[in-house]
Amino acid sequence: MGDTEEEIRQEEFIDKIKEEYKDELVEEIRDEILDEYGEEYQVWIDVRPNKIQKQIAAVATSLKYLLTAIQKDNYVSVRQDILSDLEKQQLIALLEAALAELKGVAVDRGRIGHINGFLNRIFRRTVEKEIEGGFRDALGAARKKLGDLYVDLNSSIDQLDIF
Repeated sequence: MGDTEEEIRQEEFIDKIKEEYKDELVEEIRDEILDEYGEEYQVWIDVRPNKIQKQIAAVATSLKYLLTAIQKDNYVSVRQDILSDLEKQQLIALLEAALAELKGVAVDRGRIGHINGFLNRIFRRTVEKEIEGGFRDALGAARKKLGDLYVDLNSSIDQLDIF
């Protein structure tokens, strides 16, 4: 049997409400996802403004310098307590991915935060082990510049709905 006239009116009313408040509902759902999952949820930030572009240029330079230091510093290769082979491989992959992403018109704020967190953990390890030299200097500069960018991305309202 079919729906009653009352059930049909209720469904039509609900559909009308959903259509009228669709944008607000989408925003509310996004907010709930961010509350639930935090940085795991992708929030794409428009990085075309000049201020951000200048920061990105500085970050990219620092990340390239760090990448070179990791790949060429024999001291890092010998000191497994600073960076294991697995961590080294992962760090190289993360840096290359970050450099590629920074070339786009938008960056994922969460991913930048995760990479910055990884750099901070490794940097703390170099401090604890009293490591000095090129690798630590490059790591320190990269984490500082990336951290500053991350802070600015978190305060940015220039989100892009590209996915």
